[in-house]
Amino acid sequence: MWKPRRKLRDIYIWMRNRLKPYNVIKIEQLSPDWHDRDSVMFHAIFQILVDFVEKEQPFQPSWDAKDKRITKIYSPSEMREYIETWLGNEAVQKAIDSHIAGGWSPESAENTFRSDRQYKMSMELIDIYEWYKYRRPNRVEYVMNIVRKPRKCRKKVDLFDMLDELDDQDDRRKGIVNEKFLTNSEYFEIQEEYEMIDETMLQKIIARRHFLWT
Repeated sequence: MWKPRRKLRDIYIWMRNRLKPYNVIKIEQLSPDWHDRDSVMFHAIFQILVDFVEKEQPFQPSWDAKDKRITKIYSPSEMREYIETWLGNEAVQKAIDSHIAGGWSPESAENTFRSDRQYKMSMELIDIYEWYKYRRPNRVEYVMNIVRKPRKCRKKVDLFDMLDELDDQDDRRKGIVNEKFLTNSEYFEIQEEYEMIDETMLQKIIARRHFLWT
């Protein structure tokens, strides 16, 4: 009887994976409009990290294998507290002492529970997640000042009035309130700094990809 049951389960899994495929990444920080491939690649990599943290929830304070429903997205501070509780030096030392008292050799207990690298990598993954999810979207976005006047004569204008003059960005940028207008040289200097930060964080997550499993 087990074979038909297994066959039915295989059919169920096959249908579920077609209706809700696991190899599709929905990028939350990009609109459904066209985006250049470098931007799609950048956000797709970080969206994988977001999905890992929020859907697989490896740093969830109260993980229950029987309850697979996601009822809460925990804050980075809660995740760090959870890691400190289970992987911090104090928690690890308690586990080592307990197993030594139970008959384990000190060397065996140390090799089993001393997970400094896992602790460090877990904390770094949360740092990267917090940067992409919360800090990067809220950083100030700058726009080149298209009013061709001497710097000392320039004045700030209403944001929406300025955006009306940008033909292809008019509708898309409305509602953005954290923008500042700069000269061309100031704009490119800030954008270069942002690009360097993005590149650094991208390299970090690629280097830590082997820890994205539960």
